[in-house]
Amino acid sequence: MTRLGRTIGWWGAPSAWALNTQFGQTMPYADCVTRHPWSGAATCVTLAVAIVAAGWSARAGQQLSGTQRFVAWSGSAISSIVSFAILLQGIATLMVDPCLR
Repeated sequence: MTRLGRTIGWWGAPSAWALNTQFGQTMPYADCVTRHPWSGAATCVTLAVAIVAAGWSARAGQQLSGTQRFVAWSGSAISSIVSFAILLQGIATLMVDPCLR
């Protein structure tokens, strides 16, 4: 469990960001046709995954020492930065009409 907590910040949030980017490319068509905010829902889910990855990595870093602690805390920092990027993408997704994209 410690190894997962140490490394989830490195791959969890960036993977969520990649999924959010793909959803941002494909979901506007579904949003326009159905008039439901699927892009916004996908952004909320991926943002939650990124925030959980940041928190999990930070929590694991509290129990470690040395290089392992550095890996966990830097993973938490990366996840926090990626969470902010997902949030900015989400704001743009919610502000622009899907039929105009």
